[in-house]
Amino acid sequence: MISLAVITSFSLGSLSKQGIKTNVDDYSFSDSNLSTQDTFWPSNSSDWAEVAPESQGLDSDKISEMFEYIGIRGFDIHSVIIVRNGYLLTEEYLYNSQLLENKSYFGGEKLHMQQSTTKSLMSILIGIALQEGFL
Repeated sequence: MISLAVITSFSLGSLSKQGIKTNVDDYSFSDSNLSTQDTFWPSNSSDWAEVAPESQGLDSDKISEMFEYIGIRGFDIHSVIIVRNGYLLTEEYLYNSQLLENKSYFGGEKLHMQQSTTKSLMSILIGIALQEGFL
């Protein structure tokens, strides 16, 4: 993980030396019209505020169709959590591609592939490092 961060840091530095934009502030476009006041983030002592998907611009029927598709195709997905603007829209757990009746969590005996999770986490950390001026 550290070597990936070093390689990424070196790559971003090389891009910057070539005049290629690597600073988030260099870009004037944004697909979001939200201010920070429109986004809720729970504190350490509070739970996520669960709201209807429609309140955040998503369609509940499309989310239901997604779960049906997961069931039909038999994807080996164990959980789906959708958070938008800091609000919890969907939190479901699956077993053999079928929704569980209750929100029971998988125990520590089940191993999960983490490649995509690692890529997402690294991109978040690199973004923070860029914003804070560490890269």
